[in-house]
Amino acid sequence: MIFRLLERCILNKLSLQNWYSSAFSLKLAEKLNKKTKKELVFIFAEIKKGNFSSLTKIYSANELKLICGKKTKSLHPLINAELALLDFDFKKASKLIENLKAINNDEKARLLLAEAKIAMNEGDMETASHKTALAIKLFQKLGFVFEEACAYLLYGTIYRASGIPDTAQIMLKTSADLFKNINAKAAEAEVYGNIGMLLVMDKRFDEAIDYFEKAINLFAEMNNADSLVNIYNQKALTMLISNNLPQATAWIKKALTYCSQKNLRGLSLNYDISAQTAFAKQQYAKAVSLAKHAVELYMATNNLSAKLEMMYLIAQAQLKQKHFSASEKTLRNIIDEATGKQTCFHIANAYSLLGILFMQKKDFSRAKGLFNQSLCSELNNERWCGVAIDYANIALTEYRKGRKEEGYKNKVAALKYAEESGDKELISYLKSTLNAFDAE
Repeated sequence: MIFRLLERCILNKLSLQNWYSSAFSLKLAEKLNKKTKKELVFIFAEIKKGNFSSLTKIYSANELKLICGKKTKSLHPLINAELALLDFDFKKASKLIENLKAINNDEKARLLLAEAKIAMNEGDMETASHKTALAIKLFQKLGFVFEEACAYLLYGTIYRASGIPDTAQIMLKTSADLFKNINAKAAEAEVYGNIGMLLVMDKRFDEAIDYFEKAINLFAEMNNADSLVNIYNQKALTMLISNNLPQATAWIKKALTYCSQKNLRGLSLNYDISAQTAFAKQQYAKAVSLAKHAVELYMATNNLSAKLEMMYLIAQAQLKQKHFSASEKTLRNIIDEATGKQTCFHIANAYSLLGILFMQKKDFSRAKGLFNQSLCSELNNERWCGVAIDYANIALTEYRKGRKEEGYKNKVAALKYAEESGDKELISYLKSTLNAFDAE
């Protein structure tokens, strides 16, 4: 009972960016179990105010300092790995747990969850999913609700990245409910933000806004400015995706009113969305400038995938301005940085855009070679939409070189993979675009 009450009091003030361990709270509860009822009433009243000094007098462990938001040294490698993951430093986390052996079920479950996060970052969704499922079973057996909720959050993220939105929503909703049960308000609110973004990707904008508002209400209640920045950024992105550019601009500005210069993640996403909005408004020079700021901030926060996405936007904007040399240089830099690294960025996109660049320069042979490189990457990753687009681009190069028979073969392949993807809009677009060349 003391453990559950202690957990609810601590998590009421804690965000998902703070380190926390149910195993440590259990040890702390054992210490508190020796106190009188009067002492416990005072201690819990202080914790509810966010004052942990009464706890530190009882148990001055480094883990408690971490929960209090203080920096400390001489930590277990697993804790250091978990801290690295909170900072999105997957390389450091991977190195820390490389030869780590768990001594109990708690460490085994946490190690599995850390390995799952690293696997997901590397794009290995199958391994990430398997390890997350194993971690959930262990956390349930231990009765560690917070970690179980974190695992379900990761599970939802994995399914979202794998393009299975319905299952992703179920996992995220389970996570939110678990966080709510233990009074982890900030964590609950963050999951609402995740559900909102999932619904945005499914073009269910009104439902998404409802979840964002739930998150805003909880964060406002806690005076959590950094998290409010994240949600307002997400609302801005929602408006951008729904092509409501004036509202996107308004929410971008709203996010900045809460954003401090120390909140690098909030700022980087804000610049990211601002750059995308400028691009959508055909303000290409402005988009390049804003995206470059985002790239610098993503570098500072070790977010390589997001950095590469912004570099890709820069290349697109440069190509729109007919700055062929600058765009080619950006794309080749992307390919150099992405080659050999496991990220969520698809290197095929860079090859494909480079192919389009050479098509615009009427260098069809080089364009075809680049589309084939993109195609190989897409086939390896079984991204059928990408495969269809690459075959379509190869068909276009053949048609424009006057090779109608080769163009037709690639058109057939493009439509085949478009059908495989199930994307009706893509099928319709490719048919209308490519059939026009057959009619010539």
